[in-house]
Amino acid sequence: MYNLFIHKYLIYKFYSTSWHNSWNKFLKLNIMKRILLFVSLISSFAFAQDCNQMASDQTFQQFYEQVAIQETDQNKLNHSYPFLNGKCYLSGHIQLIAHLYLAEDTKLQFCQAAYPFVADKENFYDVYDAFNTFSYAFRLHDFVTAYNGGNVVVADPNATNNNNNTTSPITYPNYNYPSPYGYNGNTGCSSPISDTEFNVLASTMNTYSSDDEKIVAGTLYAKENCLSISQLMKMSSLISNETKKQSFLENTFPFSYDKANYTFINQVFNTQSIKDAWSAYCENLLVPATTCSVTEPELAGMIEKIDDAAFASDQLAVVKSLNANFCFSTAQVKLIMNEFSFPENKLDVAEMLYEKCTDRKNYYQLKGEFSFNTYEEQFSKLIGG
Repeated sequence: MYNLFIHKYLIYKFYSTSWHNSWNKFLKLNIMKRILLFVSLISSFAFAQDCNQMASDQTFQQFYEQVAIQETDQNKLNHSYPFLNGKCYLSGHIQLIAHLYLAEDTKLQFCQAAYPFVADKENFYDVYDAFNTFSYAFRLHDFVTAYNGGNVVVADPNATNNNNNTTSPITYPNYNYPSPYGYNGNTGCSSPISDTEFNVLASTMNTYSSDDEKIVAGTLYAKENCLSISQLMKMSSLISNETKKQSFLENTFPFSYDKANYTFINQVFNTQSIKDAWSAYCENLLVPATTCSVTEPELAGMIEKIDDAAFASDQLAVVKSLNANFCFSTAQVKLIMNEFSFPENKLDVAEMLYEKCTDRKNYYQLKGEFSFNTYEEQFSKLIGG
């Protein structure tokens, strides 16, 4: 009973009118102490971490505008806290506002403060894209894992590393790895990174213990760097579960360099059904666009199906299923993108449908659909602009 009283008192202090000052004190703690505080309290007052009601579009717009006009990151933080108190937001909302922060550390503080007030926590991975450095994206990931009761040890960023950063070299399976040198087929990026650069990424990915954490890291690496098929094979070998390995490869394959070498990837799978599914996925993705165009009546039916989906994640799942069997023109892709409200979802659609677009030479016209420089830059990378 005494402990319950203490927890309720902490909740009251945390969410009282002095909430702003209490939160500032909280943010002065180092990352480890913050996470330990959250983990210690979450089991006793999880209900207090829930938001009371969904923020309206008007409230989010006010939130965004108030943060955007502030000249310093600290002022942005100070003006963010009142909007977070008791309101629910979507991951897309938080990602948009996170992009307004200039420094990675204050961006991290904002994302940590916002996480308890996110309604669709299953989509919070999208917020990681707001960071420019992997180290801060991983710190946020570790924070989220610990917040949800995971057993994650987060290093204090101010601590001195006394182990000379030595890492045991990874021994990869003895597969027949294709060489990207002299390749002149279908490509998803400009030129693969060096083996030295890749080994650094793979070693970092391998420091994570669970498949899910490795997939988060590997997917970030694959999207931000140009990987060859052999490098993707090596990365996927660090993932134990075959189904998760398949999902990882499907999400990263479109960004790889020598895509016509996809048949080599079958070596990483032990199950014949997964091998068959992988081959079918790649063959369908790389099929010449002229064989799968969509008529206007068909497109109207597809858009109606997208409209019927309740959430953005469900709508994207519909688009992904359509992309498996159809190809779209640039104009049709634009219509599909317009079904989504947030720029990160528009970018997801553009990335998903690019490979089989029937007139990719016109894809640059979609750049105007993005109102933020961050998404414009990612789109430009997609089309090689």
